[in-house]
Amino acid sequence: MKSAPKITKAEAISPFGSGYALAKALGIAPASVYQWPDGMPIPELQAMRLAFLIRPDIFGPAQTKRRSGHGKAA
Repeated sequence: MKSAPKITKAEAISPFGSGYALAKALGIAPASVYQWPDGMPIPELQAMRLAFLIRPDIFGPAQTKRRSGHGKAA
């Protein structure tokens, strides 16, 4: 299995234009993005998610979590 690509916070933000837009694309809180250290690789899970988002031609389409209708009346 391939390891996650090593990508810095600045490299991750670049295609999205802002940390907020990156967070929204990854489905995480913007505060999480801003807590990543500058110049260091981002967390491996987020790097893999990012790889699927920006290179679907190589990695395939991103998988999204589907929410079930728990708690909703039928």
